[in-house]
Amino acid sequence: MFVSRCLLAEFRAEAGASLFEPPTSDLVDRLIRASPNFRAAWEEHDLAGFTHPVRLIHHPVGDLHLERHRLRFANPADLHMVIFTPVRATATCALLREMAAAGDGGG
Repeated sequence: MFVSRCLLAEFRAEAGASLFEPPTSDLVDRLIRASPNFRAAWEEHDLAGFTHPVRLIHHPVGDLHLERHRLRFANPADLHMVIFTPVRATATCALLREMAAAGDGGG
């Protein structure tokens, strides 16, 4: 499964019942209309929990290797925060510094 399809499967699983409530359903509807690739992937109905913590993002400044961390909150119980940190022993830290110094997202 491609990374984007993995993320979509994770999104579907995490969204749960909120998939049928605005603004989540509105977002999904807009993406289905805007992207044939999204529509095809969405129609597969894949579900996945958070899997491999390292993500590779192909960015115009270079490949970013990021590790995902998820923090859960006690109240409300369904609230969580996802944080991405650079993987050590990669060029990601330097690339992020370069992007920050440029004052934009590098794209």
